[in-house]
Amino acid sequence: MAKLEKALEEIKIYENNFRHPNLEKLEVSGLYDLFPENGTEYKIEKSWPEQWIFCGESGIYIFLDENLEIAYIGKANHFGNRFGSYFSSGVEKKCILIQNWKTIPRYVVTVAVPLTSKFENSSLEGYLLSKIVTTDNTAENKR
Repeated sequence: MAKLEKALEEIKIYENNFRHPNLEKLEVSGLYDLFPENGTEYKIEKSWPEQWIFCGESGIYIFLDENLEIAYIGKANHFGNRFGSYFSSGVEKKCILIQNWKTIPRYVVTVAVPLTSKFENSSLEGYLLSKIVTTDNTAENKR
């Protein structure tokens, strides 16, 4: 599996080679920890149950396992609404995974696309999936 560094490299390549230079820059978040009670060695920007990073914005998201290997890449018109289909709050406000996963997500990184170029959600997601094989993007990984 590819690591987070590979996705960050590909996002830079996408931004430098496939976007018009006059477009606002993409914003890449730090790590959001879904299970902070487990402790971590990584620098965390936010953690469950805090509000999602770039919550009301649109863009792509990357779910990572505990080793920062990429499990899933998706797109959202509103990160907060989209993540509600993946995660819920359980007893003592701990994160509960709603869906079945081949690779259990531990961290989330979001890439916010400027409001003026929301059309890029699909192209950025497609570009990343053409460069990165994940465990849980089953339809896109049939290349």
